[in-house]
Amino acid sequence: MIRSEELRRWNWVNGNKDGWSKNVQVYRFDDEHIQHTDKSNNPVELKYFSPIPLTEEWLLKFGFKNYERLRFSLGGTLIVDLEDFTVGINECDVFWFLSNDIMYVHQLQNLYFALTGEELVFKQ
Repeated sequence: MIRSEELRRWNWVNGNKDGWSKNVQVYRFDDEHIQHTDKSNNPVELKYFSPIPLTEEWLLKFGFKNYERLRFSLGGTLIVDLEDFTVGINECDVFWFLSNDIMYVHQLQNLYFALTGEELVFKQ
């Protein structure tokens, strides 16, 4: 289960209830429910949602490029290391690692928003 205080609008989470399981974006939420962007405007109890593990597939969807084994870069500046789940910033080839344990998609989305003031969105 995911906690409401970890969420922001547009975060990706996994919903799993009554035979359906899919990744959806949060549209609205409160301490007990989430409304998501998948066909229904009915709130669903928070207990049916879980974080999505951060994987290479998700990083590539967001436009990150693989540049070294399990390290991915967005615009040459934001670095995500999937081996130890750290996130860093590359300034003039100096890495400043900001955080440990960024293990889920919504955590990366929230950190990216905190650093840039913009949403981390899928690239085409």
